[in-house]
Amino acid sequence: MTVGIKDIALAIPKHYIDTAELARLRDVPEEKITKGLGIKKIAVCGKDENVVTLGFEAIEELINKNDLKPSQIGRIYVATESSIDESKPLGTNIIEELEKEYGRESFANCETLEVKFACIAGSYALYDCCNWVSMHENDPRYAIVLCDDVARYELKTSPEFTQGAGGVAMLVSQWDEKITLDFSNVGVFTSEAYDFYRPFGTPFPKVRGNFSNYCYLYSMKKALEDFKRKTHKSNSFGDSWDFISSLNYLVFHLPYVKIAQYVSSYFLRHELRDKPIWKIIERSIGEEPDDSRKGIESSFFSEEIWKLSEEYRRKFVKTEVFKNFYQAKVEPTTYGCSEVGNIYTGSLYLSLISLLSKLSECHGDTYGNSLGFCSYGSGRGALIFKGYLQNDVDEMVRGINLNNKLAHREKISIEEYEILHNEGVKK
Repeated sequence: MTVGIKDIALAIPKHYIDTAELARLRDVPEEKITKGLGIKKIAVCGKDENVVTLGFEAIEELINKNDLKPSQIGRIYVATESSIDESKPLGTNIIEELEKEYGRESFANCETLEVKFACIAGSYALYDCCNWVSMHENDPRYAIVLCDDVARYELKTSPEFTQGAGGVAMLVSQWDEKITLDFSNVGVFTSEAYDFYRPFGTPFPKVRGNFSNYCYLYSMKKALEDFKRKTHKSNSFGDSWDFISSLNYLVFHLPYVKIAQYVSSYFLRHELRDKPIWKIIERSIGEEPDDSRKGIESSFFSEEIWKLSEEYRRKFVKTEVFKNFYQAKVEPTTYGCSEVGNIYTGSLYLSLISLLSKLSECHGDTYGNSLGFCSYGSGRGALIFKGYLQNDVDEMVRGINLNNKLAHREKISIEEYEILHNEGVKK
């Protein structure tokens, strides 16, 4: 029995700000944000928008598109960092709004839980709901995974440029799924770190920028090693097998667009080092520093080694080998983040939506295309798993209507944004 995503719905705020304008006002070079981070617009919640309204909108759209009755939904798992209660799950608030539309206690037999592990929580919720569907082979009900967040940072700080908001709802099914998910082998890494955290009672998270980037890269490396070890054991691949060449596309969690280039360049370097093509690359850009070959961990704890590794990375991303790989397998996933910003738990799945939209525009046959999902959550943890595109992806893309939603937003001034930001904090 296969299990996966039958449909996806996206809810984003009706307003946005231009990051170039914000950069000018904050006396930051525009290109540092628009090109350095890759974020051009940031989604901003209006007075009547919040984590509950976004979640309700995404789930209602999913229900309407698939002509579902409340009785057909067996569970709603909500992954969020933006919960409004220290005790009960956000799902109860969203179910309350749904029952205003569908009737009192219409979701009374629907399970709901809140899943928390920073941005990786959406992937854990999806993993768990796929298992739930698999265990209930004779139960015709669906599960819904909702990734729902408002990312808000203190004004006039560096993380302010990586804000965003949105809700991604996914219908998990064992019937007619458009994207099958393979959780038979999952690369896992978990370790405690204070790279990004929000203590109880504080309105804004604490972010250690460079350290958080390191945690992302290191965690992905460790999860990839775990994934490859498990896959080799179960499938008896030879030594020539590698993760990247086995996939058509890589889908990353994107707090900002440029991180996709960072992590995928480390992936590719790791995969190519022992292959004949690496000698050709080294003839072009020079030999890789010895300490870099020991891994990301060796470079982070020495400023000199980090500098050498970064210099080499900048050379590597300019090679035709990397540019061809990135343009083909990664870049199509980055559009949504550049237009919406960081939406925490939904970020990875906004990357998926972006990829599907780009593939639909090409009008090619995508059946059977393989996806590598690379999920990260601060604190810290990483998951790597695979998926496969099935039939009728174009139909799902038309229902998501990403481009239309982006086009029908209203641009607001930075002054208006600051007022809304401060009101949101007070709430």
